[in-house]
Amino acid sequence: MQALGLEDKSHETDDITALGNEYFEALRRRVETVMRSRPAKDWVETLNEAGVPVSTVKFPIEMFEDDQAAANEMFHILEH
Repeated sequence: MQALGLEDKSHETDDITALGNEYFEALRRRVETVMRSRPAKDWVETLNEAGVPVSTVKFPIEMFEDDQAAANEMFHILEH
């Protein structure tokens, strides 16, 4: 939450159920608003710097051009 610039009170209590569903729904909306404020590539950099393992979601067709997929030899050209 710190990397997003948000505060989360759930770490201050032993009984998070006392915060109620409304608290977590409001927190989810705040996180969503913040995440939509910048491009995904910016968030990947910010979150990685904060030690959060993160990656963008790709469409299957985009994987053919992915550097990591190529480095791991995920795709093979077959004659048929």
